[in-house]
Amino acid sequence: MKILFLTQYFPPEIGAASTRISETAKYLKAIGHDISVLTTFPNYLMSKPIAKYMGRIYCCETFKGIKVYRSYTYTNFKKSLLGQFFAFSSFMLSSIFISTHLEPCDVLIATSPPFSVGISGLIISKLKRAKFVFEVRDIYPETAVQLGVLKSTILINILRAVEHFLYSRANLLVALTKGILNYLKQLGNGDKSILITNGVNMDFCSHRSDNMPDIKINKGNKLVLLNVGILGRVHSLETIIDALVLLNNKDIVLYFVGEGVEEVKLKSKVKELKLKNVLFLENQKREHIPYFISKSDICLATTKKLELTKGTLPVKVFEYMACGKPLVAAVHGEAADLIKTAKAGLIVEPENAKEMADAIVKLYQNPGLRRKMGKNGKSFVTQYYMREKLVDKLNTYLSQL
Repeated sequence: MKILFLTQYFPPEIGAASTRISETAKYLKAIGHDISVLTTFPNYLMSKPIAKYMGRIYCCETFKGIKVYRSYTYTNFKKSLLGQFFAFSSFMLSSIFISTHLEPCDVLIATSPPFSVGISGLIISKLKRAKFVFEVRDIYPETAVQLGVLKSTILINILRAVEHFLYSRANLLVALTKGILNYLKQLGNGDKSILITNGVNMDFCSHRSDNMPDIKINKGNKLVLLNVGILGRVHSLETIIDALVLLNNKDIVLYFVGEGVEEVKLKSKVKELKLKNVLFLENQKREHIPYFISKSDICLATTKKLELTKGTLPVKVFEYMACGKPLVAAVHGEAADLIKTAKAGLIVEPENAKEMADAIVKLYQNPGLRRKMGKNGKSFVTQYYMREKLVDKLNTYLSQL
């Protein structure tokens, strides 16, 4: 098949979305499909602009043998809602225009969020007379509503109408979690909805010397806590800082590896509390992440206590487990069930700093338990969440289309 991926996030952009699409595309190409990607220039989670892309509105390049077409996106959004609207809308329009100059394809896979990619995906699939596969990584606009970002009733109703229209027009809907799958079924799309969760490549955890970042973690005699990923509103990362205050232990150090909209707020909180054992590192290249995980003793995952977060499965949970590290996770729903089933960590109530502090102390005092949970997690993801197995499942459905 000729498969065209449409996504606003692709390497060297970092993050879960970029990782999922690039690894899926790479594996589909390896089993014989003709793969291309229509995306934009990396900007959203990048620490600094990449010189070769600056000032450009279009380019064509290759990524591990895959053709990648990049089209214009407004980038000076500074994470404001209006700025993000321009960023998403500009890519939606430019991607439609660029697609008219691309070769025909059999299948178009659009991945959302952002929500606008679904709109351009549907239009491009019609122009190409291709099957439209819509991957739903987040339920929008419901996520924005529950986070309090969207408050206009009129706008919410419009977005929900568009959302339902896109679902009804897709030939196949790919849900990343059981919660999203159930939501799609409730809307009457159960017959064309499938579950393909996140996963991990086991070679991700290789700690080669050429994968060492410029910034190093010097453990000394410290217990290292690690949180990797976007510092976003939905993660309730202040819970980790509050837990560290309760611990009041100078032998425990916390690293945040990543950036996001909550970064300024979190750094201000740390400064106000005069915490010397909390360090913030900028976004890192994906190939460097295993180094940071390897240097940690306990890996952390948190989320807000919202109905929507019950249906999330963060990529970093799989990566922590694949690298053999125990978790303390302030999560509920699917993520909590998975970690419990794997016996890979301790689960605490979301937004509960006291429970998180107690769980950290328990693992701090029991190195044997840490090793056992790390071993359990690695065995579990190897058996059930290898990326190749998940993409094989997707390939079966694509072939049926």
